[in-house]
Amino acid sequence: MMHFQITPFGSVIFLAGVFFTVLIMLYSFKFMAGKSRLAEYYGYILLTLGSLGGAVLAADYLTFLFFWGLLGATLYMLVG
Repeated sequence: MMHFQITPFGSVIFLAGVFFTVLIMLYSFKFMAGKSRLAEYYGYILLTLGSLGGAVLAADYLTFLFFWGLLGATLYMLVG
């Protein structure tokens, strides 16, 4: 079972991640207009943000490892 714990440090890191994700999405709107992978790209960005939240707010090691691996996979898909 996955356990999460909200700590002040985790909250700050998650809010920074949300802030930078919004900046990336705003910056990429013009570049991604008309591209064929538009929905896939923004889907991966949202999955990356969710994985970041899971990794930062994880309360145990197994939960952290699961979300860390998912974060690595989604970032790899974004680069490809």
